[in-house]
Amino acid sequence: MNVIILAAGMGKRLRPLTQEIPKCMVKVNGMPIIEYEILAYKQSGIEEEEINIVIGYKHEIIQEFLKAKYPRINVITNTHYESTNNMYSLYLAIEEINLNNEVIVNNGDCIYEPGIVQKIIASKRKNYIAVDKGNYTEENMKIIVENGLVRGISKSIPKEKSYGTSIDLYKFTDNTIQKLRSIILQKFILSGDRTSWIEEAINELVKEEDVYPLNIKGFKWAEIDDHNDLKQAESIFSPLMFKKSL
Repeated sequence: MNVIILAAGMGKRLRPLTQEIPKCMVKVNGMPIIEYEILAYKQSGIEEEEINIVIGYKHEIIQEFLKAKYPRINVITNTHYESTNNMYSLYLAIEEINLNNEVIVNNGDCIYEPGIVQKIIASKRKNYIAVDKGNYTEENMKIIVENGLVRGISKSIPKEKSYGTSIDLYKFTDNTIQKLRSIILQKFILSGDRTSWIEEAINELVKEEDVYPLNIKGFKWAEIDDHNDLKQAESIFSPLMFKKSL
């Protein structure tokens, strides 16, 4: 298993916290967001060597943190973080990592209870998007499902067509991730677009590949974009939830 965490962003909506630290290092009840993610993977049987984190903004702070606590995690630096988005970060990771197994991808501003990670690892089909079925918010990506397969992902999907909210957690085979790489390169990067979201490429991928929704309704998760999200996350998560079984 390979894990790619996309954590190069600046987190402007979390200022002034992110004036001095990168978004993924913002603390939720005393522990950085990125550590919640790392511990969720470790609790699910993922080794540090299997985790890859794409960093960018104030990358030296994350590097120092990882070196001290999780030194075997692989780090990839997106030096163009100011002029790119998470799709470009994913492209850099695919280019650098020797992907020869299933790949889990997630954004570095999310917290998932370990049960979500365990469920997507154990899922038997090839390609999945983790979805909170029935959940609908304007801010988040939603998906369309037809005949059991994902047929679209976008923020603009209307409520009546939405299956649920994507929680920014994906699993692909190594062959599928290479197809996604080709889509990113051919349809976006070579046309001069390095600022699109990963979901725009996945929206193209689901036209070519069978991708299934993985319903995680009932599990706890949070995407932390602004101070309201941070407050909500602090009402849900505690470091003790992630360290008790390690």
